[in-house]
Amino acid sequence: CNSDKIRVNENNRNDGTACAPFRRQNLCDKNLEYLINKNTENTHDLLGNVLVTAKYEGDYIVQKHPKKETSEVCTALSRSFADIGDIVRGRDMFKRTDKDEVKEGLKVVFSKIYNSLPLPAQKHYAHGDGSGNYYKLREAWWMVNRDQVWRAITCKAPQDANFFIKISGDTRTFENAGKCGHNDNRVPTNLDYTPQFLRWFDEWAEEFCRIRNHKLKKVKEECRGETPNGYKKYCSGDGEDCKKIVRQNFNIRSDFFCPRCKTECVNYKKWIDKKQGEFNKQKKKYEKEIKNVASNSDRIYDNKFYTNLKQNYGLVKDFVAALKEAPFCNNNNVDGIIDFNKPDDTFSRSKYCASCPVFGVICAKDKCNEVKEDKCNEINVNVPKRVKNKEGPINVDVLVTDDKVNELSNDLKDSCDNSGVFKGIRKDQWSCRYLCDLDVCDLSHNKNNTHIDKRISIRVLFKRWLEYFLKDYSKLKKKLNSCTNNGKESICINKCKNKCECVGKWVEEKRKEWENVRKRYFSQYNVDDSRKSYTVKSIVNGNVDPSDIKNALNEGEGLEAFQDSEGCIKPHNSKKDTCVNNDIIYILIDRLKNKINDCKTQHDNRTNQICCDELPENTENDEDEEEEGEKKKNAKQLEVTNEKKELDDNNFLDLCNNVKIYIEDNNTQKYTLLRCNNKRYENWQRSTEQIDRNHTGAHMPPRRKSLCIRPLRYLVDNGGKKSIDDYKNAFTECASIETHFAWAYYNSQKRDAKKELKVGKIPKDFLRIMYYTYGDYKDIFLGTDISSDGYIKNISQKVKALIEGNTSKATGHKGENLNSNLQSSWDEHKRDIWKGMLCGLTYDIQNEKKDILKKLYKKYKYPCDLETFSKKPQFFRWFTEWSEDYCRNYKKQLDILKEKCSAVDCSKDPNDSQKQKCKKACASFKTFVEGWKKQYDSQKNKFNTLKNEDTIKKTYNGIEHKEAHEYLVDECKGECDCIKDKTEYDANGNDLKVFDTPPKEQKDNCECVLRKKSACENNEVPEGRTQFQMTCAELKSEYANSKNKNIGIYPKGNDTSFFNKSNLIGLGAQWKKNN
Repeated sequence: CNSDKIRVNENNRNDGTACAPFRRQNLCDKNLEYLINKNTENTHDLLGNVLVTAKYEGDYIVQKHPKKETSEVCTALSRSFADIGDIVRGRDMFKRTDKDEVKEGLKVVFSKIYNSLPLPAQKHYAHGDGSGNYYKLREAWWMVNRDQVWRAITCKAPQDANFFIKISGDTRTFENAGKCGHNDNRVPTNLDYTPQFLRWFDEWAEEFCRIRNHKLKKVKEECRGETPNGYKKYCSGDGEDCKKIVRQNFNIRSDFFCPRCKTECVNYKKWIDKKQGEFNKQKKKYEKEIKNVASNSDRIYDNKFYTNLKQNYGLVKDFVAALKEAPFCNNNNVDGIIDFNKPDDTFSRSKYCASCPVFGVICAKDKCNEVKEDKCNEINVNVPKRVKNKEGPINVDVLVTDDKVNELSNDLKDSCDNSGVFKGIRKDQWSCRYLCDLDVCDLSHNKNNTHIDKRISIRVLFKRWLEYFLKDYSKLKKKLNSCTNNGKESICINKCKNKCECVGKWVEEKRKEWENVRKRYFSQYNVDDSRKSYTVKSIVNGNVDPSDIKNALNEGEGLEAFQDSEGCIKPHNSKKDTCVNNDIIYILIDRLKNKINDCKTQHDNRTNQICCDELPENTENDEDEEEEGEKKKNAKQLEVTNEKKELDDNNFLDLCNNVKIYIEDNNTQKYTLLRCNNKRYENWQRSTEQIDRNHTGAHMPPRRKSLCIRPLRYLVDNGGKKSIDDYKNAFTECASIETHFAWAYYNSQKRDAKKELKVGKIPKDFLRIMYYTYGDYKDIFLGTDISSDGYIKNISQKVKALIEGNTSKATGHKGENLNSNLQSSWDEHKRDIWKGMLCGLTYDIQNEKKDILKKLYKKYKYPCDLETFSKKPQFFRWFTEWSEDYCRNYKKQLDILKEKCSAVDCSKDPNDSQKQKCKKACASFKTFVEGWKKQYDSQKNKFNTLKNEDTIKKTYNGIEHKEAHEYLVDECKGECDCIKDKTEYDANGNDLKVFDTPPKEQKDNCECVLRKKSACENNEVPEGRTQFQMTCAELKSEYANSKNKNIGIYPKGNDTSFFNKSNLIGLGAQWKKNN
């Protein structure tokens, strides 16, 4: 039931969904994935491919089916036959991959078939929706060819397998020709004309019943079966041996003798809960489909089917009641008859997973009976004796997350109602009292009928509390990650504060619960203070799901880290204070509490920072049932209806229609000077020429030099009465055209970019370009642009004048709160400008543009981090953009250098071709780095000047303590890590490793090819050297000695005669003599 794999509900998960059977998910459709080629040109080519697909699918089903000699194999074949029919007709709901090769291939093939038809036929089969799917033609093709497809898929059907054609009550009529009707002249089934989601729902019910029976048999075997030595088991879902329960002590881990029963019960519960979620999704989809019968399809047979369906099964309860007639649903049931209209029974835990009777059981032969309360004095229990009437009952309340409840306990309602943290929280209220010296807890409140246990021991309650706590704790910790792990920027998000306050309240309640249940449990067994912490850790280790433990602890941390946690919670404990052992639960509670306090501070919109409304959309496929429920609940609580969402989508699509006109008008403009043009990005050379003199040190990105402002210039140049809305529309027009051309250039450089866009994903590096572009338009609007461009200054002044005029009219004071009003006006229009940029991305996409736009809008509607990103001053954004670009180019240049120099041999002749290539690469690399370093130095100096200004400090916490490269590494999010490290060659540590020329790994190679031939290249006697001349090594040694003795060996002044040959030889001879 993966929502992203079911085509009909990609845009709205709350409308229910279908569940693709495992059979369909693995249907053999490989032949249909390669239809977009020259070998598939006409209907005959297509039929051949479909028949091959059907044959292989049928062969596989027959080969793998466990009951291949029965009618069941015919049913399986008919289901795949119907799915192939849906694939061919473009009605299939399952999408195997984002690329959707089969669907796209069939569209191309049917387009070819359509274009080969005579004109009257083309007119008859024309598609009116503009989708290019040719549904009417495909329906006709299937109707003509379905009999051949049936013969292909039943080719290997067993001779004894007959297809049943009618069910009347318990009576089935079968074809008796064998091979599932392969040799008949007609297809023995109309299942391909039953809507796919209904077929799948029916198949789901059959599979559910079959697997449920199998799993329950395993539960019964492990909980009530026999051991290999013949011991009859009576185990609980907690892992207890109920025959020995009353003799056990407090060490829960070592005294649980039935681990397999617990394992099977846990696995069954996980499975049955998942299946209930799937059932609810399909049930909801049925309700939607049956309500909209008239609009489901324009096909005649569909209308007839849905009409009959509504007449016979107009209510969903009528349809789901019929599901229990599926095979396996009403026979051989281990745990009662299945009735889908009684979900609390059908999807409940198994009765074999109940807790042990608190006073144990007495067994005779193979029969065990519960020890009743009036007989409990007759049993011997391994607990301290209690003084009767001295200890009264207490209430132990436990909050447990429960998706089935779909409401919040009153304890959390005020704090969590609009937070989206919990889908449902139930409150288990237990009343615990001593009976026969045992602490027995009775469930006093059971509103939602979620328990099969009405009475348990304090021992079981203690263990379950730990399981519930750590499972919920790990989930909540994960939920808070998006609020507490969003990078160095510390983005303020309004909804995060709500989340943190909700989890904070949950933590408070859990601390109270823990104090209560912990005290009660240890009191039962008189556990010494020195052993309490160890006992808690031991029980956690032996009973809680290891994945929950791992997720609750810090990364890389294990339970052994808590071995010394017996200290007191109170750091300055006095003799009068009670010292409570600081066990693992208290430690985890305190950790989460600290995290919550940090979260509240970060997401407090009173700290003069911009706060986003909500978290950005999760870009990964998330099939967490709880997450879906939270989104649904949130939407309901905020009264965000589907109608409003649809209206929002439609407004966006209308804007995109306008953007299409903007781009077309721009592209048809005859004169290049009067339009925005294709991108021809330069490098960062001459990047200071258009910088305002008040901002010397900044460098303008190549992208920014050709920013589209033509529609805004038109407004300014033509004067007249213009409103701020006119400028808003012009900004949207400029931004959309700019994005269109930027994407066209990017797409020409990245071949797979368009494929990503078609599945609703903007490549990460292009999304970054959009952020930079959006920020530049914001600066133009607010008048904070740092360029010297006269046109842009005029645009900014015009916007300012309009806002100033409106302010003056409203207040009577010219210029009052101008900057604030400018910001307010931008805030009013900014989302439309961003939406226009999203629209500009898809201009060149022809097919399914509407679906792609909806996906983009859903995922990138107005990203939260876009707000904080654009808040940064323009110079800092451009400096960051420069560093990203430098690191990209640096990597390319370094790769070239490695390629040319890694294999160089320095002992070879200087004219060696490899050395010449390396020499050229080293020189080129040096030129590259030195040019960029000058740009870095000027920007670094400006950074160091600006970072201490109060207005700048507000944009980045602690920026005044950062060096330029440290700030950039933080801002780049991994895109400019090349500037992270300091050089090893600068003693003062002022330079970066990335500016080393040559880089360390190629230093020796570059020096060997660049330096001139040395007289000391080696120690062999050079040609013409006499016996009186010193060797190179001797010269070096003598020079070192002369330095130590302060003896000058070079002549003073300008006397060069000293260097004639005879003097040098004589000096050498004298040195020889002295030594």
